[in-house]
This record gives sequence, structure tokens and C-alpha cells, in this order.
Amino acid sequence: MFKSRLLTRYHTIATALILILTRLTSAEPPKPLPNHPGNVFIEGEPVSVEPPQAHTETWRLVDYDGRTIRSGQITADRIALGPLPIGWYELVSGDDSAPLTNRRSIAVLAPLKQSPTASSPIAMDVAMAWF
Repeated sequence: MFKSRLLTRYHTIATALILILTRLTSAEPPKPLPNHPGNVFIEGEPVSVEPPQAHTETWRLVDYDGRTIRSGQITADRIALGPLPIGWYELVSGDDSAPLTNRRSIAVLAPLKQSPTASSPIAMDVAMAWF
């Protein structure tokens, strides 16, 4: 009788563990929020951002290497750039006279191939121990 209870418990625990692991591995990979805080987009999404704070009438999109990719006129409260390749970009308004307020950073990331697992070595430390 003791043996049968023990085997039933192990069976239940093993079933629960399999269900939990299946749930963790079948979850959908994370995606940016719809309003794209921090101007983070996934490859293939249309990129649309607000103009920089100290904007002029013109803008230019600069890649990581400093090359101008696109340029245009600011005609609305959002600048539609369309889909961009994976990379880091800066949307610069006018010249470089106000280097901190005339630019917006944009990141385009590759979509995750699979969902992260609970045992992932990647984590985030926000240093909130003193709050």
C-alpha cells in the first residue's frame, strides 16, 4: 500500500513537471509593446517615431557607422520610416547644433527564434535593493 501511494505521487509530480516545462517552452516569444517604448522594433515592422524634441523642418536617418540612410521633411507629428534592416539608428533633426535634443535613437531587432526558458542565463538586474 505504501509503495502504490509513493508511485502515484511520483507519477503526479512527474506529470506536473512535464506540463510546466511544456508550458515554458511553448510560450510565444516576447515582442515589443504596441506603442514601441524606447523606439524598439522587430525586423519587418514599419518604423514610425516622433520627431526629436528640438526639431527643425528636416530630418536624416543615420546608421551605426554614421552613414545617412534616408532624409526628408518633417510634415507631421510622426515620421514614418517604413521597415528597416536589423541595426541601430539615429533620427537627427537639422544640424548637430543641439546634439542631445535633436536626435532619437531607434533599434531594430531580429525576432527571437524561440521563447526563453526558465533556466536562461540571461537576466536583468535593475539595482532596486534599496527601494
